[in-house]
Amino acid sequence: MSEYVKLTTNFAELIAAAARISSDAEEFTADVERLSADIAALETDDKLGTDHFGNEFRHLTYHQPVDGGDGGSVPANEAAKKAASAVGTTTASLADGISSGMQGYAMAELENQAEISSIDLKK
Repeated sequence: MSEYVKLTTNFAELIAAAARISSDAEEFTADVERLSADIAALETDDKLGTDHFGNEFRHLTYHQPVDGGDGGSVPANEAAKKAASAVGTTTASLADGISSGMQGYAMAELENQAEISSIDLKK
């Protein structure tokens, strides 16, 4: 069964939107990297504490093993950083897909227009 796409804007606008998404993804990724470094600087014993409460928080919550997505486990704090970083990467990939798809769609439209225009209706 065929499905048709109805675009309510032009290809250039969609490609421009994809470029903005890509730019935002790069900025987000840079922010996550900076914030992850800031967080890592605060993950020290003097910040988390070494008393009963600090140790309990560190081992039972902050460094609690969670599913790493690859069959293994990672500490919860590292999983959160990895997930935040993946948002930027995934969003950039989505933007690339939108841009590539729209360029392909535009080329197909141009080719179809050329074929239709080449039909001799006087025969």
